[in-house]
Amino acid sequence: MRIGGDGRYLIGILVCMNGIFTHTLPIFLLNRGARMKTQNTPATHSDILFTHIVNTLVDLAKHEGTLMTFEGLLRNGIEVDEEMMDSMLGVSQDSAAQCVVQLRDCGAITSPAVYEMVTHVEQLAMRLAPDWWKQIVPWSVQPLRYYQKEAMAKRERFIVRHRERQYPFFVYVTGQVEYPEDDPLYGTYVTEGTFLVGKAKTIHDALECAKEAFTRGEWIVQDEEGRDELVDHLTGRDQGPVSFSERTIEIRDKGDRLVLTGNARTLEWHRHVTSPDEIEKIKAQQKDLYQKASYESGWDNYETARQLRQEAEELSVGIVDESWRNLPDVIKAVEEFHYPAFMDEETFAFNADEDMGIA
Repeated sequence: MRIGGDGRYLIGILVCMNGIFTHTLPIFLLNRGARMKTQNTPATHSDILFTHIVNTLVDLAKHEGTLMTFEGLLRNGIEVDEEMMDSMLGVSQDSAAQCVVQLRDCGAITSPAVYEMVTHVEQLAMRLAPDWWKQIVPWSVQPLRYYQKEAMAKRERFIVRHRERQYPFFVYVTGQVEYPEDDPLYGTYVTEGTFLVGKAKTIHDALECAKEAFTRGEWIVQDEEGRDELVDHLTGRDQGPVSFSERTIEIRDKGDRLVLTGNARTLEWHRHVTSPDEIEKIKAQQKDLYQKASYESGWDNYETARQLRQEAEELSVGIVDESWRNLPDVIKAVEEFHYPAFMDEETFAFNADEDMGIA
């Protein structure tokens, strides 16, 4: 049974009954119905996943209807204003593609009804504007069992991501990253890069997140969706990082304010610079180094210029946002930080003095 086009208002119920939440669905729906009576009860992560899936399915059904309309007009030789077609068809096709990606990302392509809709939308898009579609959905639709097999892991990942969105701290790593040139004949090039390592609920957890990346020796971790974004869909070549040389860890809050920095190669956490005189002195030194870097660039000495800019940036690693300077929570997190077992803890132990750690 299938409700076609944009009249598929009840698709959410049909999909769920076909097994998106499998054995937990009946209890889940009963509990959800009971919770609706108490407006102040916060939604669970399962509620949010359920709502996201249903809303995405409704949106996809609407865009499917638009694609069907345009195909019908073209098939019957009815002329459509080119500007209107580009705007309406483009928006619907982009949105439909995003819906398909989102459904896969949250493990929702598990029932025949959803699978049929996804394949139909792909067929419509490939007939109307295949290049446009492939820019967003580079992969072809696989058999239903393929998505059923990956669904549980996808749902769990969706819930983790939603939970992490509420976390107040972000862990970044900065360093030199090597990328392949657009033309393989030119090999690779090196540039500065900053990558999100993870998100954390507390400063302590943020330090642990950095330690996990350090321990496994892998700072840039991309899931399947992230890797897809780095593929050149015209050539099929992976344009993602070839290598990465880590340098600095940055912990920031939701307002992008710098909380703490550290050496990504040693896990040494940099002391906070709090003295206004010292901050002014550092800024003056940085200005001088940046001027020298600009001069070297003018003479095409790009590597020397890069090293000078890096030296200037490293001078200010201890200058964090004023609201976080020497905050007790930061000091406590660094004091309680445990280095990996294979490192000499005494070598890198935290000292609350002017030479190391947070003054």
